[in-house]
This record gives sequence, structure tokens and C-alpha cells, in this order.
Amino acid sequence: GLLVPSLFFGSMVAAIFAALFGYTPMTLVIPAMTASLVSIVNVPLAAILFTVEVFGAHYMLPALIVLVTTSILAHDHTIYRTQREKLGKRQLLPGISTRRVNIPAHWAGKTLVDLDFRNRFELNVIGLLELQGVDGIPHVRMQDASTTVLEEGDILVVLGTDEKLAGLETAVKAQETEQTD
Repeated sequence: GLLVPSLFFGSMVAAIFAALFGYTPMTLVIPAMTASLVSIVNVPLAAILFTVEVFGAHYMLPALIVLVTTSILAHDHTIYRTQREKLGKRQLLPGISTRRVNIPAHWAGKTLVDLDFRNRFELNVIGLLELQGVDGIPHVRMQDASTTVLEEGDILVVLGTDEKLAGLETAVKAQETEQTD
């Protein structure tokens, strides 16, 4: 849905700048189309392929220069929420997210029931990332039993409201600093 609008936007901006600086529009329009595809839609490979296939190989170098520049400047600013999110947290719905939380050292040897996790933090643990699984390879156990004994280095995959998740992260950081003091 964004291909044509981003190409139009890039070409119009380039046409304006070409008129302002006295260039022929084609000099700037094609690299600007590449730049808009990279900056708005965040598809650098498709942008360079589009430019070369539609306009020819002689536009590859200007498009590549613009692609690299735009990728550096606009990499973290994309319109797609899932591309903006980092590995440790993911928003499922507005206000509802998942987070990966490293367990504090003093939680090791306890279960979620022992910690009264659900009542204490009002969050649901939907998975457990074990750094040392049975086969020695790290893996995620989804819908893990609340009676599983936590081990040092385990990471909880937690689901809940953003406010409660922020509270959990604050509490875990506070407990970790207490341990180091």
C-alpha cells in the first residue's frame, strides 16, 4: 500500500529540489524514489532492485549512494511498529506487550508460585528462555508450569499491560542493585 505513495513523494520532493537548484528533474527523481522507499517503507534491497530494473543500471551508483545515506539516517525511524521494536519487547496491541526479563540472582531455586509472581506483579509468564536446556542448547519453553524451578540465567517471557511490565522491570532492577550493595 505504500509503494506508489512513497514513489510519488520521492519524485515530487526531487522535482522541487531540481527546480530550486537548476538541475534536470531526472537527475534527482530516480535516486529520490530509492531514498523514499528506504526511508518510508524500510526496504533497501527492494529499492535498489526497483531502481535498476525499472530505470537501468546507469542509475545504480546514484541510487546506491542515496540508499546508504538514507539507511544511516532513517534506520530507526520506520512507520511499521514491528520494525521499530527491539528483541526484548514487542507490543501486541496498544497497551499490551511482551517482555523478556532476566531473573534476579536471588530468584534462582524458586518457582513462580514461591514468588507469588502473578499476584505480586499482575502479569502472566507465557514462556521461559532457558540458557541451558536439556540438550545444552538454549531454547524457549512456552506455557511453562509455574512450579518449574528457576535457574540463574533464565529469562522470563512475560505478557501484560505496559504499565505493569514497566513496574516489573523497575522492581527487578531495584532487586539487582540491592544484591550488588
